[in-house]
This record gives sequence, C-alpha cells and structure tokens, in this order.
Amino acid sequence: MQVAGQNYLVPTDAKAEAAETLDFELVRVDVVQRIMERLTDTDILFLDACRDNPLARNLARSMGARSSEIGRGLAQVEAGIGTLISFSTQPGNVALDGTGRNSPFAGALVKHMNSSNDDLRAILIAVRNDVMKETQRKQVPWEHSALTGQFYFSEASPSAPAAPVPPSQPDRSELERAWAFIKETDDPARLEAFIRQFGDSVYAPMARARLEELKKKQVAIAPPPSTAAQPDAIPRSRSPTSQFDGEWRVVTTDGEYCRTPGQSYVRQWTISNGVVVAPGGDRGTVSIVGEVRLRRYVNNPPRTIVIRAQLNGSQGRGKFQIEGIRCGGTISLTRMRGTRRGVKSRRVS
Repeated sequence: MQVAGQNYLVPTDAKAEAAETLDFELVRVDVVQRIMERLTDTDILFLDACRDNPLARNLARSMGARSSEIGRGLAQVEAGIGTLISFSTQPGNVALDGTGRNSPFAGALVKHMNSSNDDLRAILIAVRNDVMKETQRKQVPWEHSALTGQFYFSEASPSAPAAPVPPSQPDRSELERAWAFIKETDDPARLEAFIRQFGDSVYAPMARARLEELKKKQVAIAPPPSTAAQPDAIPRSRSPTSQFDGEWRVVTTDGEYCRTPGQSYVRQWTISNGVVVAPGGDRGTVSIVGEVRLRRYVNNPPRTIVIRAQLNGSQGRGKFQIEGIRCGGTISLTRMRGTRRGVKSRRVS
C-alpha cells in the first residue's frame, strides 16, 4: 500500500489501525531495496499492488483529514544500478485480483518464469502482453530497470552438438599454380609437399599415383647392393621450398588510409625450408609456388598485420592490411645475396 508517497509491504498479521503503527507494523519498500542493493550486484523486486485493501480503509478512518495521503496503488520507485523493480500495473493504479489462485500478473509471471529460457526483459514483455489481454488493457505491468546485464531464471538448455567443421579448402588459384608446378616433376619430395598441403584437393589422388610411380621406378633402377663403402653415393634431397631460402629485403609502403600515406619502411625477412621469419620473431609460411602468408603482431598500439605476397625467383610483391582499421598498403621483396647458395648475407638495418 501507498501512504504519503511511500510504498509499504504489509505483513499478513498487520492491523494498521493508526498512522503511528506504519513504521513498526509495516516494512517500507525503499528500506528493503536499499538493503538488497548494498548486499548484491543484481536485485529484482516484483510488487503486486492489491485492488481491495481493507487495511487502507481502517487506516483512513483513523487518519481523518490526512486520509488523502493514502494513495491509490503504489507510488513510482526508481531503480538503483543493477536493480529491476517490476510492478503489476502502472504507478497510481490498482491491480486486479483475478478469478484463479493467482492474480493475472502473478499467474503470467509464474508461467513464463517456468517455461521460458529467455532473459528477464523478454519475459516481462511476454507477461505484460498476457496481463493486458486478460484484463482488456485495464492493467499494464510496469517496470523500472537499471540492470547492467542479462538475467535468466533457468540455466540455458543444453545446446545441440556443433556440426563438424569441414576442413578449410585451399585457395583455388594457389592450388592450380601448385599443381602446374609439380604435375610433371620427378622429385618425390615436391610431390610429398604438395600432398601435405593439398591432401583434400581433386589433384591429390593424381599426386599420390605419380609419387608411387616414381618410387617404383627408383626401386627398379637401383643398383645391386655393394659391400664397398660408397660415401655420398646418394645426394641429400632438398626441400621443395628451398628455392626461396635466403635473406629478403622487404619494403612496405603505407596506403592512402594510413597516417603516413606513401611512407616506406625497410625490413628484413629470413626464409628457410618454407618458414618465413620477420622482425620480432613472427613466423609465416611460403608454399612451393612462392605464396607467402604471414601475420605480424605489434604492441604500440596493439595491432595484427596480415601479409600476403607472391615470390617469383628473387623478387616478390604483395599487400598488407592492419586488422580493425582501413590502413593497408603494398610490399615489395628482393632477395639479397644470401644463404641460398651458402654465400654470406648482406644485412639491412
């Protein structure tokens, strides 16, 4: 009940026969709210104001001229941070008792609390629609909310097991270039590298068949074993990507959306056995056809730089893009006199 702008919770044994009994027979809503907000981060109050309150009539008789202070329904209450207060009807109005065990508001609230996995805000919308329909729009549930997150009465239902993720497919143009590069090769190492990288592609069965054919030929033409020592009779096979090994001079040029468009920076990469090592230790890969993929991480400010490039002999070109912003640009690569043939590299500062 509401008296002089204050909302009170009325215990079932309260008599409230005089104004002086309000503070020790009844409990002020704002006191309950203040205690809750001090103890917990999330607080929810449901207030179902009664349509017919005999205590209000008793109190009005004892208050005489001050009986006008007894308000209709409940006064408006503001929610503190992390609190939601739900009223069964709009401020200053009274709620219907209904004909069943519960009032229209309490009945709708119980139904949706028990059957819905939605968050509280969605449940209160459903409750409001049910009550308005049952009362022919005479009663409109109301709330004040300062919640800082979603609230659920029930745990989320177990989600269906995630569908298996299909293996990622290689870039079509890269696959075609790789197959054109190795389809006539007599080097088993290159075929094995292709199968490792493109094992799920349409060309993989042909690569495996070609590899088996080469292995059979090697067995057929192998010389008979000899007891004589033959040091270095079989040359050590090189990696299919060793053609790109060495020190590379890398020039990056900022694009038009960067802070310094047109400005260039010189860095150095090392490529060995298909692994690209950039300044700071960031690593990427180079395929057997020279496709470079690299992600660099910088700290000031924290950014991820995605780099794609294509090497061709001792030259290369590509692009970079900084994730999260529009800044991107171009890169050019030149192999220095380097480690490919055992010559000392010339370092770039």
